[in-house]
Amino acid sequence: MAEELIAVFENGHFLIQWDFDSSKASQLQSWDRIEVYCGEFMQATGVTQSCLAQDKLQIKAVAPILQFGPEYHVKYISSASGEDEVLATSEPFVLSADQAAPAPVEKDICSISTQLAKVEDNNCEITIQWIFSEPHSSLSQSDMFCVVPCDRVGDFKSCYYEHAFGFASGKEAGYVTMLVGGFAQPDCPYQVLYLDNTNSFRLGASATFEIPTSDLPQTSDVALLATVKAASQQFNMTTPMQYMMQTQIEKVQSASTNHNPLLTITPELSKFEAMLQDEQTRVKRAEEEAEEELERLGKQQANQPEVPGEVSIEDELVEMEDMFVSALETKPAFLFAGAGISMSAPSSSPSWWALMSELLSLTFDAMPVEFSSQVQKLHTTDATRNPEEVMETYYFILQDKLFSLFQLLEAGEPNANHKLIAKLANQGKLKTILTTNFDIFIERALDAEGVPYKVICTDEEYKDFYQNGDLDNIFAILKIHGTISRPDTIVAVANHYKTGKGFGGWKATVMQHFVKHYPTVFFGYSGWDFFHSNYQAFWEAAGNAGGERIFFLKYKGAKGGPLISKLVGNHVGDRLVIGEGILPDWGCSIMQTFDETSAHEIMEFHSSVDVEAAQADVQEKRHTFLVDWVNQIPKPSILTLLMLEAGRLNEYVKKRSEKLKSNKGNESDPTVGDTTSMGAYITQLVTDMSQGKITMDEYMEKQQLATMEMTFAAVMLPKKKKEELIKACIELNKNNPILSGPQSQTYQAMFPSMVSSVVDISEPGRPIQDIMNEVIEYLTNTVDPLREKSIRDKKASVLHDLYLYQVMLLRVTGDERKQVEKMFDDFSDEAVTNDWSADEIAKRTAKDISAGLSRIAFGQIDINIIVKSQVAYTLELRTSNRVSNDDILECALLIALGLFRQADYRQADVQSIEEYTKIVQMLALDCTKDIPDSLFEQLEDSLNEIVIPVIQMLGTMNENQETGNRLSPQEVLATFQMATAECINKCLTYIGDGYQIEQKRAFSGYYPRDNLPISAARFLSKRIMDASKYIKDDRAEQSCLGMLATLGECARDIEQIQKAVDVSLELTEGKVTELTPYPIPEALANAYQEAGDIDNALKYYKLALEGIRTFVMRNKTDAIVLNACLVQAQVDCTEALKMAFEFSPHFSDMQQFGLIGAGRGLLVQQCEAWARELGYGSLDAAKDVLTKKD
Repeated sequence: MAEELIAVFENGHFLIQWDFDSSKASQLQSWDRIEVYCGEFMQATGVTQSCLAQDKLQIKAVAPILQFGPEYHVKYISSASGEDEVLATSEPFVLSADQAAPAPVEKDICSISTQLAKVEDNNCEITIQWIFSEPHSSLSQSDMFCVVPCDRVGDFKSCYYEHAFGFASGKEAGYVTMLVGGFAQPDCPYQVLYLDNTNSFRLGASATFEIPTSDLPQTSDVALLATVKAASQQFNMTTPMQYMMQTQIEKVQSASTNHNPLLTITPELSKFEAMLQDEQTRVKRAEEEAEEELERLGKQQANQPEVPGEVSIEDELVEMEDMFVSALETKPAFLFAGAGISMSAPSSSPSWWALMSELLSLTFDAMPVEFSSQVQKLHTTDATRNPEEVMETYYFILQDKLFSLFQLLEAGEPNANHKLIAKLANQGKLKTILTTNFDIFIERALDAEGVPYKVICTDEEYKDFYQNGDLDNIFAILKIHGTISRPDTIVAVANHYKTGKGFGGWKATVMQHFVKHYPTVFFGYSGWDFFHSNYQAFWEAAGNAGGERIFFLKYKGAKGGPLISKLVGNHVGDRLVIGEGILPDWGCSIMQTFDETSAHEIMEFHSSVDVEAAQADVQEKRHTFLVDWVNQIPKPSILTLLMLEAGRLNEYVKKRSEKLKSNKGNESDPTVGDTTSMGAYITQLVTDMSQGKITMDEYMEKQQLATMEMTFAAVMLPKKKKEELIKACIELNKNNPILSGPQSQTYQAMFPSMVSSVVDISEPGRPIQDIMNEVIEYLTNTVDPLREKSIRDKKASVLHDLYLYQVMLLRVTGDERKQVEKMFDDFSDEAVTNDWSADEIAKRTAKDISAGLSRIAFGQIDINIIVKSQVAYTLELRTSNRVSNDDILECALLIALGLFRQADYRQADVQSIEEYTKIVQMLALDCTKDIPDSLFEQLEDSLNEIVIPVIQMLGTMNENQETGNRLSPQEVLATFQMATAECINKCLTYIGDGYQIEQKRAFSGYYPRDNLPISAARFLSKRIMDASKYIKDDRAEQSCLGMLATLGECARDIEQIQKAVDVSLELTEGKVTELTPYPIPEALANAYQEAGDIDNALKYYKLALEGIRTFVMRNKTDAIVLNACLVQAQVDCTEALKMAFEFSPHFSDMQQFGLIGAGRGLLVQQCEAWARELGYGSLDAAKDVLTKKD
């Protein structure tokens, strides 16, 4: 092979080329590689793909890694079999003098100071700061600093891999970090080298310096230093990077040994992974089917009583007319009437979805004109949105003022269903009616029929009705959600449905009486409410109490809605009868058996209605009412609604969803862009390197390819096209002039992100080459010309960095593109005019450019603009003599609540704040580091800058004791404090390695705790504890308690968690409902478990399991169920198995669409062990016995 090898030096690189016999081409693979060795040590490597067609293999070796004099040899390595195999090795060769690298030429870039800045104490790390005597325009942020022992200065491989290095932070200063314990040595002469990272040339060097022993960090953690040194010796490591890699390996490997001591099994990770994949496939398929059904249901005409829900087809529908007639012969029926009975003309009541869509649309039409461009980005007809939650948003803003909205239901007249009900009541076939409807059509029909009745709405009225002995003596209309004739009784929002105000307490007690003693029939009702925990508790009690039959009439032909056979049937057994039919036809067929004349009259009336005219008349009246109602909403309330809706209703999200659907059926290969499998792949690479199976350079090469695949992970392309995209990028990186020129490394690094941006806004069928050409043209015609000018023109330098690094610009087209380009131009002019430093430019770019461009690119609404308008309006109210203090305080409170609800959305703003950067830098390497409170306080001040005028106003009102009847300035100030704390919490949660540690704990069978750095948790806890003294508004109180529990968990403060849990449960009558905030009560259960208090742990885990019954997805369902069962097993293994069968998503219908956690697979393995211990032949056999109802 020696005679086939060519080594040429050109453009600062050695080009090693092997010309091989074309007959060998069929044996070679596109991902084979060649490596250049000096003795046993690899010096350079490269993949072969681009050269196969030319029967040549080429790699570039960076000068001066390869030197004149030493002997080198080349290896050809194939991985076709899955293992590396050396197919050929060259004879040794020596580079000739004309091929050898010239001596590095140090450019006269600036005068370099020899001063070494003060060494900082960072536990086991020291930071070296090298300060230039003056800034210089030729320096780049992609340049690098290396700290190298003086005797190794010429060894550039050492510079990159064996010592400390870091990128330039600007054109004035740079930092590098070294890890002590073998890496940085005291009294050893070092030099700092400044490297041009594009061409790997040394541009300058500091004077020689030493690190005095006295400057090294003085740590008491001798064990940590010993661990570092031992790891270095064992794996022959000399770099911090390698040590961190080994730490990662140990974390992954320890998951299978350091498992939860309550587990009696050794986790079989391979078995878990297989089960996890099956579960993910099943859940994904179910979610897709559910999404399609939701969309279909949302688009259908609103004359059917179905609502979005779990896609279902009942196992068995029966002809139940005769059964119901037979039941009526002995007892009158208890009727449960839903919204479906009022949708037919001439009542023509709107469906929840129609009302939601029209209300949102009219509200956004009423937005102030200055926000018209923002409103255009919103969608108001999302069929998958839950109307209860939309009403929840309106209630959140308007409170009880919302309920006047439902007076629109006064339009229309009773329809045939209402007349049917009135006839049945008059003939004694109905004992009592319970309805979820607010309208008064039933009352009007009963009045027309001459039937006396009593309307019961409030819990106090239900109590009197039950205790006064009226249950069986008075015909009542039980309106559990209230009535429009008494707006103060209306329950129309999720917040109410999730508490006893919607259903529970005396309401449930009264209904329990009728369900037990009278046959029950459901008309026009979907059963969607039955997912709520209070209904689940009701049906469980109904099943235990026994009673008469329950007839559930589903709309004939409907495929959507909840699975009643499980939600109800699992509790009441064969008492439940499910049939289908259309009203009023089905009801009239029942009536015909005992009153043929009345049945005929009702059907005749039904057929005589001019449906189209009646619906048009009601629609016109309803629309007129809605327009007037919306126009009365105060401006700050309208703006808060815009803020709250912004995050979920932007144009980009919908377009992205549509594009994902267009690619359905062409999912990505799990090895290309799948984060789970890619993470496993990287972990395997780390393991292989630590065991000597691959070299460091091999690792870097493979990691680079994997990184490119990960870069394209979120790109919405079918599998084949994504593979084509990656290959095309690799090809262009090698052969395209713009990607192999002076800025090759920088352009290559940014190229995948640019391509991703273009792909995201391209039509699904756009050719890959067309996308590549657009990006290359952008680099060639826009970015690179600015680079050439940037040496002598500061504005061009600023513009070059903006166009190069702000890749989201490529998502923007048309007028918005011009808007962004003007923003870039104005920014660069300001930078030149004010002579901003490099650091100042970087800070302002993050704050003023990146966040704004992100919002434009993703079609998001800028909530800062909304907040500024709200602040101005609040201050205007303060100067008015026409409003009360409550009005002023409510307006200010809405700003605070809006900021709290949009904490996730504000992260881009936070990340541009200097204090945040400092905190992150301090925590990134050591998440246990103690951060001064003063730094958090400065961050708070920066976050509150936009609302400072309102905070100052509230402070003045508080000093002057200017309070309201409902709100106080202190409470509103406390809510602002809570909003700021939540924003900091969101932004710091994943800093440090806490998240990875907790994920490892989850795979080891533990409950994974939240992982805010402890200093942040303690600071925010003090803030929230202080705020909680004043927050009493139900819109913020539970959220405040949830934050306290989270922060207590992070700070390992069980007393704080206990206080938060106690108050939260008191607000929900001791139950876990949909209102109960995360992580209550599971955080307390886990805290007691870790403390060894089994009784209390079991108590709160059982409460957490009740929360799993709710429709709200629990973040850690599998971990909760696993640990609840493990704790229960300490008392009784049989009960632990029953608990698993009832609550685990693997065995039941609980939380089917929730996130699949590691605890699910571990629980299945543990249950198999318990089943064997208890003498069952199999887990299925145990389930059959233990879940069988008596």
